[in-house]
Amino acid sequence: MHVSVGVVWMLLLAIQIKQRGLTPRTTSKFFIASLYWHFLDVIWIIIFTGVYLLGMEWI
Repeated sequence: MHVSVGVVWMLLLAIQIKQRGLTPRTTSKFFIASLYWHFLDVIWIIIFTGVYLLGMEWI
């Protein structure tokens, strides 16, 4: 769900940038969306490490 929200958000921002160009407002929105996306990266690295890599030690 959270990945889908991020993809839709970035897609809507891309449409907005195509229509209006890069304005200070769209640049700010894009920066916040990129922070959200990188937060998801960190969370997935933690989940992957915990479930797949550390989980294999107990088998």
